[in-house]
Amino acid sequence: MSLGEEAGRAVGELAEAASALPADHPLLPAVISESGLYHADRAAREGDVTALRAAVEDVVRAAALCSPGSAHHAPLLLRAAAVLCAHSDVLDGHGNSAGSSLDQGIDLLTAAVNEAGRSFHGARARCRYGLGRLLLTRFRRSHDKADLDRSVGLLQDARTAVHSLPGDPFSVLLTRALAEALRAYGPQDTDRRRQSREAAKSVLAAHGRAVLLQTGTEAALDSARAAGDDMMRLVDWCLADGCTEAALEALELGRGLVLNAATVAATVPDLLEQAGHARLAREWRQEDHAGGTTGTPSGAPATVPDGLRLRVLQALEGGPAERRILSAPVPAEIGRALRTLRADALVHLIPGTDGAGDAVIVTATGAVERLRLPGLAVPDDGPAAAYGEALREFTAATAEPVVIPAEHDPPVMWESHRRSRKRVQSASGR
Repeated sequence: MSLGEEAGRAVGELAEAASALPADHPLLPAVISESGLYHADRAAREGDVTALRAAVEDVVRAAALCSPGSAHHAPLLLRAAAVLCAHSDVLDGHGNSAGSSLDQGIDLLTAAVNEAGRSFHGARARCRYGLGRLLLTRFRRSHDKADLDRSVGLLQDARTAVHSLPGDPFSVLLTRALAEALRAYGPQDTDRRRQSREAAKSVLAAHGRAVLLQTGTEAALDSARAAGDDMMRLVDWCLADGCTEAALEALELGRGLVLNAATVAATVPDLLEQAGHARLAREWRQEDHAGGTTGTPSGAPATVPDGLRLRVLQALEGGPAERRILSAPVPAEIGRALRTLRADALVHLIPGTDGAGDAVIVTATGAVERLRLPGLAVPDDGPAAAYGEALREFTAATAEPVVIPAEHDPPVMWESHRRSRKRVQSASGR
């Protein structure tokens, strides 16, 4: 069965459930919300504004149907607000008054923030993040500074609430939103511009910790690729602010993520053992093994509890593995390496979006320079874009269902045995 057929079957079953459940059933709002979300995505892809509006109204109605005392209420409100925000340009541009969808989403999330009490710590932080995003979007339309101030305050509060959980993917979304909100104050506010660059650099650090917790090259590369847009955003901001050395640092951090991911050989337990945390390494292996299920790759970090992930990150904090990912070589170090290689310079080429790009140059003396390069751009209709689109089409056309071997399949058991023997031989060699 194809993914499209599976989705259609799932939506049909949701429709049957919605018609069969009593009006006061606690699961009815979630069923309506899931169905509405699917129909909204499909209508948006097909450009059907009427169907999109009806689907979005279903998602909003589901949040309103949910009892305020339910643990599902805040998440459903957050989803409704997110859907309204995602499609606000289309909805508000076809018959609705300007900003009405955003206003409705802001009202919904304001209620969610007020209802998500201290006992719902995660929901409260996520609702504050969602409300901050919506206020930032409305500010970009209305230029009402009160919206921007409120957005930054909410995002900073939410970031403080989740700061104690490094490695949480939500921290990437949250810190990225805060960086964009701080940036929105404009070039005249130099202090907030500096804060926006610091927040954007923290996003790269969060990506680095995600790479650190991957147990294989393919998974690590996927995590590293996710940092590409964030890295280039920080580079552009640094160049716009005249901070060429900071732009170089961002480029080297991004390059380091990819290089580390491409050459990763040690698993998380290996890193822990090298750092002297043998007991924590055994605990990771036990949890990872126990959490594996049929069709799940062995060693996937997603099977490891968040509490253990946090302790692992804390154990590796400041160690060689983390420093390798979260620190970049300074210009003097790059200069020494260039002199050793008898090279004159290292040049990072940065395509522009306005028809001109930049070269960030590090010379053999350790000097950092920026050179504007007119014509260095990658247009949407250029050869690189055409190649990327053709590659995506080819991949989609030739994709086959991937059957991942189960934990007790012979190939998996043999690989597990091989790694175990290798660890024993390494230990005996020491």
